[in-house]
Amino acid sequence: MLATLWHRQASANELQQDVRAFMATLNAHVSPFELRTRSELESLAAIAEKYAAFDLTRGALAFQQLAGAVGDLHTSIQTPELLVRRLPFKLTEFAEGWFVTAVARGAEFWLGRRVLSLGGLAPEAIRDAARRFAGYPLAAEFEALFDASLGASAAVLFSLGIGSQNNVDVISSAGLNKALRTSIVAYGDAAPTLTEVDFGMRPALPFEQLPQRHYVLAQRPADQSLTIHYRRCVADPELSVSAFVAQVRAAVRAVGARRAVIDFRGNGGGDSSLFFPVYQALLETSALAVPRALRVITHARTQSSAMLNAYSLREEVRAIVVGEVAGTSLNHFGEVRQALLPSGRRMTYSTRRFFLAPGDPRGRAAGLDPDLPVRPSWVAIQSGIDQVLEAAIAAV
Repeated sequence: MLATLWHRQASANELQQDVRAFMATLNAHVSPFELRTRSELESLAAIAEKYAAFDLTRGALAFQQLAGAVGDLHTSIQTPELLVRRLPFKLTEFAEGWFVTAVARGAEFWLGRRVLSLGGLAPEAIRDAARRFAGYPLAAEFEALFDASLGASAAVLFSLGIGSQNNVDVISSAGLNKALRTSIVAYGDAAPTLTEVDFGMRPALPFEQLPQRHYVLAQRPADQSLTIHYRRCVADPELSVSAFVAQVRAAVRAVGARRAVIDFRGNGGGDSSLFFPVYQALLETSALAVPRALRVITHARTQSSAMLNAYSLREEVRAIVVGEVAGTSLNHFGEVRQALLPSGRRMTYSTRRFFLAPGDPRGRAAGLDPDLPVRPSWVAIQSGIDQVLEAAIAAV
């Protein structure tokens, strides 16, 4: 008993020290008090320290709210306490609603089900309520964070008054226009990683193939197109950029390419200059050097350097942007640095400002809006059709 109490107190002290170190390190941020004043952030820090003294999970929630209040997606802290207990499935929004797209082992029943509510609230209402944990001006920035962690956290859901600490009521159906079912879903500690593709319930879409590779090339001779699925702005350890450039040149010749799609979905950034040789290789062909011959796909998890790449292609070669708003503001912070907090947590923060659209009246809420908005269709995906990619290829 004494050892447990000592451990809890030690953890509380560590969390409180982390909060203080976060506030001290925040002074190195390029503009930490632009959206919230210093006194406002100090008040949030005091609340986080107070909660940490008697409830570590509540303290971690308050710490997340403090970090999110800076309003910069690059200013973040590790809060593993928020995912110790979580939903056993992952929800994804489609044109037809919210569907389970991945599950933890043992929760296979939920794959492909449409979820209408958790604890009496629709998923979009939960997302709106959870915005208190990150005050990002651009909605797509928050949507990426919600998708990655906040939307699955038992601690977050319970703090919003949804369900109990151990489970939540879920109303779902087996698909569109099916009978509804209410189930009690217990929280677990395993991340949902198993998909319908893993169980052979539907065919894999092109962008889901070879997920371990950082960039993948696909050819479509029938419509003289090729697609580059660019997943990470990081060199692939198994395929250098120069070797990939050679593949791209060969593919352009093989299909007589008249259009090329660069798919940035899920690309969270890295080195924005890494792929310049690939873009140059595409533009060596006259048919791809004309406006609108290149198309880029974005959504909320197209962030940081990936958003910069997509924006540059639109501005410099008039590429068509297809899909959904990218998850980083055009007027954003960047050039991220890291700091180690006393407990060993990692903190990141920004050291530079970028103004890609300085005249945009939306300011930090200015996003890379698609020229051709397309939201993925659950019905199409079940048939093995990537509606967003098809729209990008067919765009004129």
